[in-house]
Amino acid sequence: MTEKSVTAWFSPSGQIRVYLSEESEEVYMDADFGYGAAEMRDALSVIEGMGYMVVPPEECEPDIYEDYVRVYLTETRPQTGAWLVRGRCGFQVGMRRGGLVFA
Repeated sequence: MTEKSVTAWFSPSGQIRVYLSEESEEVYMDADFGYGAAEMRDALSVIEGMGYMVVPPEECEPDIYEDYVRVYLTETRPQTGAWLVRGRCGFQVGMRRGGLVFA
């Protein structure tokens, strides 16, 4: 039996957490209410550096819990601008052009 890996990143305060799980094929970011803007900018930079982006809310609504919000992430394909939604929202491919998403 081979182990699946989980990659995690935590902001310095721990209020923002990014999880990439091969096992569940879910990739998401949890952000506690009251997080700092600088921490979110850092988290978005880390996500982008890992080859992911936040799934637009019209494609996959965030989950809102008592203390935090969970947004789902999707792989980016820099060479084509295509993205693939994985996990809770199923599989869906689209194109990103000039900030707009075409599915």
